[in-house]
Amino acid sequence: LRLRQVVFKELMYLRFRAEALLDVLEKPKHEIQFKLSNGTFDKLQGKFILETVEAGRTRLVYAVEIRIPRGIQTFAVTPLVEKFAYEDVANNIAMLRRHVESATQDEDDEGALPVKRPATSVLCSDFAAFEAELKRTFGEGNKTMPKKGEFRTAGRFDLEKACYAHGGFSTVAARIGWKMQYQRKPRDYWADFENLSEEISMFIEEEGLTSFPERKLLKEKGRMDIVRAIYRWGGVEEVANRMKNV
Repeated sequence: LRLRQVVFKELMYLRFRAEALLDVLEKPKHEIQFKLSNGTFDKLQGKFILETVEAGRTRLVYAVEIRIPRGIQTFAVTPLVEKFAYEDVANNIAMLRRHVESATQDEDDEGALPVKRPATSVLCSDFAAFEAELKRTFGEGNKTMPKKGEFRTAGRFDLEKACYAHGGFSTVAARIGWKMQYQRKPRDYWADFENLSEEISMFIEEEGLTSFPERKLLKEKGRMDIVRAIYRWGGVEEVANRMKNV
């Protein structure tokens, strides 16, 4: 069996993407091994082992070995990879466990019906249904607006589309009472035009716009950092023209 795995991680202004094609082998006595066939890393291998702890309980042991190519070894990439290996994998397994246990409980409940997702058209037109599905997917206690990558990681492209239908990520966050996940930019971040161009492009996409964002809208969405950077680079017309030529 071959498995293709793609990982996206973000740390401040750094975005890291890694891809791996893994050979997966299931062995007797509850063991699954995987080894890199092709991908970003020089080496990636490991295994999952299921151990019976006591009657009715099983422990999952996870071991992994990763070697990062020298060409991408930086002060930031290594911590991102370590975080994925030691935290994100464990968190994903925990989420899978909760999902399986919940599904099993639903099956055990006599007459219980499986949770059915609303149609995309309903999510795009009915904000109450959309809000309920958002909270069901990302947790009732959640207080921050998920990023685009988090929607896709959860396999909820329908919710991402509905966000645009309801006015964009920041509009939805404001209506629900959630906070956006904007992070403080490093010093001299806005001195690089590519950063400004990318921030504007992301804002346009998140808000579902078809043209350059107006100052009023940027201000309403709490993005005065972009407004200041635009005027630092010569104003709206200058920045818009320069982005067209990039």
